[in-house]
Formats: sequence, C-alpha cells, structure tokens
Amino acid sequence: MNSTRLRILGAVVLLAGLVVLIERLWVTDTEAIAAEIAGSRAALLAGDVDGAARILSDRFTWERGGRAQAVASVRGFLKEFPIHEARGSDLESVAFEESGEGVARVDWVLFSKGTGAGLDRMPIRLFLRFAKEPEGWRVVKLERWQWGAEALLGPPEGR
Repeated sequence: MNSTRLRILGAVVLLAGLVVLIERLWVTDTEAIAAEIAGSRAALLAGDVDGAARILSDRFTWERGGRAQAVASVRGFLKEFPIHEARGSDLESVAFEESGEGVARVDWVLFSKGTGAGLDRMPIRLFLRFAKEPEGWRVVKLERWQWGAEALLGPPEGR
C-alpha cells in the first residue's frame, strides 16, 4: 500500500473511533430518564427503598403528599407485596413539553416473592413528570398511576 492509502485508511479509522466515542458520551434526555428509571427499578428489586427514592426530587408531589409520604408508601407496599422481579418497559414513552419537563410512562408487571394472599403479580402503570435538576433528571410529580386490572384494561393514555 502506498502512503496516501494508508493516510486515508488511518483517517477513516480515526473518524469511526470518534463517532463511537461521541455516541457513548452523548446521552439524550430520553436515555438519561430511562437510565434513572432503570436504576430505581434495580434498587427496588434489591429492597433498597432509599436508593429507589433517589429518582424523586426534593420538591416531589403526588395525591398523598410529598417525597416522605411516597417513600413511606413504597416501604408499606413492599412489606405487603415483596417483589422479586419487575418485567416490562422502564420507559414506554416520554413527551417533552415547552417548559423543558417531560412526562414519562412506565409499564411494569411486578412479581411477588409470595404473600400467601394468592397475589403473585401486579401490573402497574406510572405517569411521572421529570424535570432536569443539577443532579440530573428527577421526578417532580406522580401525575397518575394505575395498578391491577386498571393498568391492563385502562385506556392506553399517555403522552
């Protein structure tokens, strides 16, 4: 091979390497939100409620209060329904609004370790409002949630 061909080949290899590096480093907002949800799910499966709650903003709200009430509610739920698996989509969809916030839809089926109550799986659908904060994307509001038959049979609403 002559030197011109080697230079061209070297430039192509260098360019391909740069493209791969940029792809690895460039994380879209959707990918970042999906990673936050996946991390929260992994923490829940490990029984780490505090770790799972890292996804919640300090200004988090929902119909039953704020962040502290949500964490207490999850702890109570896990006592009644200890989960060992969560299947489904960590991020079914996300719609970003002009405000910069995004509403994500999460669809999971939770599988219990066995409660003795004849309940071994529970479908759940969450609509989570995310805002970008200094720590990353955080849930600022639980817009709506459905569980059981309602999550399966309810209209496939979402944004």
